[in-house]
Amino acid sequence: MGLCLSDGASAAVRSVKSCTIRGGLETCSAAAQVKDPQALFVKVLSQPHQRASVFWQEVCTRNGLSVYKTGRFAGPTPLLRKIAMPYAAPDSCKFSAQGHLFSSGFLKVVLQARTA
Repeated sequence: MGLCLSDGASAAVRSVKSCTIRGGLETCSAAAQVKDPQALFVKVLSQPHQRASVFWQEVCTRNGLSVYKTGRFAGPTPLLRKIAMPYAAPDSCKFSAQGHLFSSGFLKVVLQARTA
């Protein structure tokens, strides 16, 4: 599941945590902690392809100071969104995402990170 993004000396994006559910009107939640992240992403897959809603939250720390951010997005799957970090180069980030389908099916939420 490696996605390669290019901006000079780029590193591969790797999956750090995921969750899956089957059914309808259920929520899939995944959480992870990443040291030295360069970028954070949430990927959402479903079968059949359909509209999904995602709520995400993060706490990033740099030099002992922490900042908490949240957000949400929705759209037809597959979805891949970059999560804006409060620091350009945090020491670590804890982040999570909760995905929800609008009708029944298979849902997978994948947390991804590119690290130094």
